[in-house]
Amino acid sequence: MTYALPLLVPTKLTMPQLRDTLVLRTDLLARLGPHPSTRLTLVVAPAGFGKSTLVAQWLTRRSPQQPAVAWVTLDEHDQDGPHFLAYLVGAVTRVLSDACASTVALLKTSASPLYVMLRALLVDLSQLSTPLILVLDDYHVITSEAVHQTVAYLVRNLPPQCSVVLISRTDPPLPLGRLQAEHEVTEIRADDLRFTKAEAETFLVKMTGHMPSHQALNLVLQQTEGWAIALQMAALSQFERTGYDHLPVKANRQIAEYLADEVLAQQTDEVQQILLRLALPSRFCAHLGATLVGLAPADAFSGANGRKETGRSGSPSLAGKQTSTADPGHLWMAEQIEQLVQANLFLAPLDHEQRWYRFHPLFRDLLLRRLHLASGEDGVRALHRQAAHWFARNDALEEAITHFLAAGDEPGAADVIEQHFNAAIIQQFQVWMPPRLLNLLPPTLIAQRPGLTFLTARKGSINLNLAQLATGLEQIDAQLAATSPDETILPWPTFLADRDNLKGILCYWQGRTTEACQLLEHAAHHGSAFTVVRQALIYLGLAYIATNRYGEGQQIIASLQPKHVDPRSPWLTVGRLSALCGMHYLAGEFSALRRDAQRLLQVVEEHGMVASTWISYGLISLGFEAYERADLAQAADYFSQLVRLKYQANPIMYLNAVIGLAVIAAVQGLHAEAASYEQEAHAFAIEEGSVAFRNQALGCSVRLALLRHDHATALALARQIQPNPHFGLSVSFAFPQLTQIVAFIVAGSADEHHQAAALLEQAQHHVLTNHSTRVAILVLTVQALLHQARHQTQAALAALQQAIQLAEPRAMIRSFVDFGPLLVPLLNTLAQRGVAPDYLKRIMMAAERSGIIAESAPMTTPPLDRPEVLTRRETEILALLAARWSSKEIADHLIIAPNTVRKHTSTIYSKLGVSSRREAVAAARALGMLPPE
Repeated sequence: MTYALPLLVPTKLTMPQLRDTLVLRTDLLARLGPHPSTRLTLVVAPAGFGKSTLVAQWLTRRSPQQPAVAWVTLDEHDQDGPHFLAYLVGAVTRVLSDACASTVALLKTSASPLYVMLRALLVDLSQLSTPLILVLDDYHVITSEAVHQTVAYLVRNLPPQCSVVLISRTDPPLPLGRLQAEHEVTEIRADDLRFTKAEAETFLVKMTGHMPSHQALNLVLQQTEGWAIALQMAALSQFERTGYDHLPVKANRQIAEYLADEVLAQQTDEVQQILLRLALPSRFCAHLGATLVGLAPADAFSGANGRKETGRSGSPSLAGKQTSTADPGHLWMAEQIEQLVQANLFLAPLDHEQRWYRFHPLFRDLLLRRLHLASGEDGVRALHRQAAHWFARNDALEEAITHFLAAGDEPGAADVIEQHFNAAIIQQFQVWMPPRLLNLLPPTLIAQRPGLTFLTARKGSINLNLAQLATGLEQIDAQLAATSPDETILPWPTFLADRDNLKGILCYWQGRTTEACQLLEHAAHHGSAFTVVRQALIYLGLAYIATNRYGEGQQIIASLQPKHVDPRSPWLTVGRLSALCGMHYLAGEFSALRRDAQRLLQVVEEHGMVASTWISYGLISLGFEAYERADLAQAADYFSQLVRLKYQANPIMYLNAVIGLAVIAAVQGLHAEAASYEQEAHAFAIEEGSVAFRNQALGCSVRLALLRHDHATALALARQIQPNPHFGLSVSFAFPQLTQIVAFIVAGSADEHHQAAALLEQAQHHVLTNHSTRVAILVLTVQALLHQARHQTQAALAALQQAIQLAEPRAMIRSFVDFGPLLVPLLNTLAQRGVAPDYLKRIMMAAERSGIIAESAPMTTPPLDRPEVLTRRETEILALLAARWSSKEIADHLIIAPNTVRKHTSTIYSKLGVSSRREAVAAARALGMLPPE
């Protein structure tokens, strides 16, 4: 075929050829329709996203009656207006040879003004009998204002039978407002072009000839984020041989070369420098960016030890950008980021306001490598220090700590944590920081700082890791003893009183309740931080119960005025009410529990404290009370509200709410729902790394197995519950040790009955020494079951009658119903003897509603084989293994040696009974240690 304009390059007028590996983008094609429905179709995305391929796929699937397609692939030489117009005409005449005669004639003369030729083209197009689609590919290379004006005029005045498809890496500088208002623009963006999981799987099958495994598919999607060219390079590099930790070196090198050539090299030196600095943090905003390029004041975070750094040390600023106007750096950087977004330089907004951004991870990897080459290790550490100070000033503690450690500034990381806790004390914050932040710090650093050691000990008090609490307190005493009184610098003013608070909590859990009362009262009256006192108030109330001072303790709690605390503070009110709720629960005083829990939630709502941890104390208390009244629907509602809070809630309360929902679902016959809550209980217990939490989760499993009449599973799981001589000191939905005894009685042999008797004797001793009425009622009822199992009927009736007499004034119902059908004959006998007839009638009615009297057929489910509990570090590594991190990446992230990672991994395999990473992740998901894939 001959062309009317023979100097045009023919390949620029050819639509890209579609390969055999083409993936049919069904959803996008359906969205676009059989042909363009608007005057302009914009396909805008960064390099390698498959823009041209999608358009070619779309336009080659036309039927014979569909419009003709004129395709022009532009390049940097197409900046002249007439030259550009010649290519448009050449593309049209290539598919419609008789078209555009007037415009061709004008182009051959080379004497007509551009606007005359453009008008001639529009007249020629209006005379076409065949609809036409004009495609302008690689439009981002056009920098000529004349060409932009030509395209804008052309699109604005297109005849109805014509449309334009514009393919670009950046938004074209065209006045599109009117067209958009008239709904005459269709837009396809990068997020639309990302391959879905199904599309990626199809693509990889076509590229490699075989179906990728789930692990490999998830790996490649996670690391490429559906970016087409990266998927292709991964497939060509045989990525499945990497063990699913990361993309292979070959793929990473190819992707880096592509990005360097197609993206980074196209930017000015100044833009490249900005990109390198912005890539340092995992997310950035204009304020942070201005700091990193040296345009904003970088006043340092002032650490607990008074250390202060400017944050600019060793970091060169961009020349010529400093200015004396108010915050010019931020404004300038905001403009630069906006330009980067418009240039589609692999930025993704992280919020609706588009204040925060991040780079595509593969592009960020390239930028970080270039940053290290350009700035050297010292320069990069200086930038990390700048970022650390910025994040610290803006209360982004996790990122501040991460950057301090990356800068090699461990004292800075310690300062930011201690300083923030000191601020929390001064301002009476309800929550100071997520405990997980401490896991970012190396143990050697924590061991050197009494403040950090205190915080790890406090974390142990929160998740009932008593070994961690005890060890931390011992280390604090050793650290303070190692320095003379004159040299000792306390991390914050109330440190010693705060330490005594934790000692009081430890004494409580060790059963030294009188000593606990003394320590907790002394610390509260003599200056302990209220941030710590609020926790101690709870334990002080429980200690009053354990020392048989329920009435006196209520008065003391209600009037206790900690030093340094405003007596009108709503935080003090909710702290007192939370403590009273714990006291009422252990005392079995459920009407008082309901009253004070409702008051607590009222104060929380009135003072806008709904997002606080304290709401969990009110919700769990009302849930406990509703459950005990046998109002399961209301109890489930309170528990569900608490579960939705999860990490905002107190972890003990959260776990109890999950277990409560599991038991309620099982009682109602919803065994699949119960199993899901059961799995969450075990997963959370493993996450917290506490033996007490693991016992709670195991107790839940035993209870559910008994409700299913799966005695073998109940017995096997009950044997895994570890001893706790002071189990009844906790405010718990149920007591694992009592559940263990019940399982031994119901499902065990004579040997288990003997073991149950020994455990029950310990429980009775606990009741005598710790004065918890609710626990006493439960222990007496379990004792009745044991006597009955041994055919000691009179002793069984005597024990149960004593329990009924204690429970009747407290209107306790479910505490008896939950023991199941074995208790019914004893309750009937007591009723026949005239013991509390009205009360027993209510219990029997609740039992009948639960289906306990008309016992259902046993049902079986596969037993849950619970692994040995993982440590916190092992749990972290397991999660990173599931995310396909390599051992080296894990070591760098956790700041430990690779050999240590391998040792932890080996221990994880041993505990899970597996031999590979893939098996470990699969087993952990099956056991609820990890979320579903």
